[in-house]
Amino acid sequence: AREADELAGKLRAGGFGYGDAKKWLLEVLLRRFAFERMRHAELLPDEAELDRLLALGAAKAREVGSVTLTRVRSALGYR
Repeated sequence: AREADELAGKLRAGGFGYGDAKKWLLEVLLRRFAFERMRHAELLPDEAELDRLLALGAAKAREVGSVTLTRVRSALGYR
């Protein structure tokens, strides 16, 4: 929210157009996702580790999704 308020203030103040806003937003996004980008670069060459982590994530997603779908089906009267 702080960054959004900062951007809005710059745009309202004038002298800061959409081209400037796009550059500013790119800087914010690169800063925000720096760790994720670094981790991606580390994992990309190690296909076996990447596959292992993806399988762990898929198993966790199935577990959470199963619980959620059971609740939804129950709420809708399907079970």
